Amino acid sequence: MADHNDPNAVNSIFSDIDVSAADLYDLFGFPSADTDGGEKVVIALTFASVPAAGVFDTDMLYRIQISGDPRVGGIGEDEHSLKGLLRYFDAIKEKFLGPSKAAEIRVTVDQNQQATVKFINFPGASFATVVDTNQVLTIQTPDGHAIKVYIGGRDDAFFNDLTGFFRSINYAPQFYHVPHTMNDARELKIPKTLLELEGNHLFNFDPNDPEWGYHGKKRELPPGPLTWNGDKFFKDANGNYRFVYSGRDCQAGININAIILEIPLGFITSSPERDRIVNCWGESWVLKAANKVETIPDHPFWLEHPWALIDAIKLDDELKKYKLVDTDGQPFADAALSEREDNRQLGAALANGVASHILEFDDIHKGSTVHAAAPIIPAALAVAEREHADGKSFLLAVAAAFCLSMGMILLTLFVVVLFWESHPLIVLGGFTVLYLGGGIALWLTLRQK
Repeated sequence: MADHNDPNAVNSIFSDIDVSAADLYDLFGFPSADTDGGEKVVIALTFASVPAAGVFDTDMLYRIQISGDPRVGGIGEDEHSLKGLLRYFDAIKEKFLGPSKAAEIRVTVDQNQQATVKFINFPGASFATVVDTNQVLTIQTPDGHAIKVYIGGRDDAFFNDLTGFFRSINYAPQFYHVPHTMNDARELKIPKTLLELEGNHLFNFDPNDPEWGYHGKKRELPPGPLTWNGDKFFKDANGNYRFVYSGRDCQAGININAIILEIPLGFITSSPERDRIVNCWGESWVLKAANKVETIPDHPFWLEHPWALIDAIKLDDELKKYKLVDTDGQPFADAALSEREDNRQLGAALANGVASHILEFDDIHKGSTVHAAAPIIPAALAVAEREHADGKSFLLAVAAAFCLSMGMILLTLFVVVLFWESHPLIVLGGFTVLYLGGGIALWLTLRQK
């Protein structure tokens, strides 16, 4: 799975953003061909080779979270019973609340370039070990499994004609020096195309400068206009059209750093014959004391990042020293939906909202417009996605918000019923000051952030 959700804080396609070891590249996962001793899965997390391929940034912590879950199937012809329905619901619960019980592999590298690998909350055991980097090694687990591991530099296995893709969508930062603050100079207002456009000198292949757009070779952004006014496709001297894709591997010769593991399925789950689906996702965390990735706050404001309150309680002592930067393998956290902005999860809210309204009757039944869940829960899911909250934390937060709001409503009714006849003006004035004043105070607080 390619990482399409780089936060702009580490998105080095922009001219003012340095390459960072926190920039995740890809997450690979597939069954191993080696089935001796039982089935195994291969999981590989790749990321930027900073400071160099095979040399790791000691301020980084990488997490791979893993959850073995049963395949969710429909209710068969022979299972139209309460028992069959409950079994199906249990499988659904495991699917969507799996992250609440996910095990994890945590990797840090010290000044001597030795890696500490921690296996946490696996069924057999939680344990830690220290291994050399840039070597294929075998780790013996306390419950008798053997895990192959490689933590080091290697060539990038991901083939891509990335320059061709960005040429097709007229994405200026791949070809020009564009800082991340120039939002209007990213995807220019030129039609997307698979064939080069006649007169589109902003992006068409330049035979006099064939390396333009490759390996960081960029030009200064012209003053404008950054548009195209033609009406036909480009033809070369032989009368042939030219694809924007050349088939050239942009990653050829570029090395990356990687954490690669071959893990027995029996170590991931205590029921390998049942739990056939292995969900996994990767994360990069940077040490707060290192003062790196400064555009992501070390101590996020709780009103902007509500899950910071939960993290303050839930994160262990080690993780509290770090801040989450990048993820790979999370649905909806995608550049096409959020434009890589940490505070812009409109795509997630939209997708969740569409899914919610499919099961609602808001658009055809007038009485259903009072149902708050369809518009509110999708937004809450988007916030949970941004904060990387697990399923259980999300449900607890929604339940807490519901109880708090109901408590405020009932408290208001209680005061009104108790004092309305004797002190109506005091009741009205008191609640006006409380709610209006509280709203203004929160608004002013947000304005200062």
